[in-house]
Amino acid sequence: MKILVIEDDEDVLKFVCKILITAGYDVIAASDGNEGLEQIKSNPDTAMVIADIIMPDKDGIETIREIKQAWPQIKIIAMSGGGIIEPIFYLRNASAFGADATLRKPLTISELVGTVESMALK
Repeated sequence: MKILVIEDDEDVLKFVCKILITAGYDVIAASDGNEGLEQIKSNPDTAMVIADIIMPDKDGIETIREIKQAWPQIKIIAMSGGGIIEPIFYLRNASAFGADATLRKPLTISELVGTVESMALK
């Protein structure tokens, strides 16, 4: 299964990608929402997206909305560590706009892999 990870923090992006690759997934990466949309266009077999919410340029909520409109079959996991307000606020909004699951940062390996595995079965 091909998973796109969209995350603007390079360290978090590398961490998530490494975990998913180790778990046996085909992983592609993007550093913002615009790049993420381009990656999906270039990789039409993308089955899942893991997207950060707070990003420059195109934030995660806008990216999630656009993905769900253009590719409704793609499963989306939103993740956030918060910002000015608690992460739960961002994650609730992400769910309202189409995220299939949410993860609060900092992530644990078991949370990430478990959420991906449960979404892959749906």
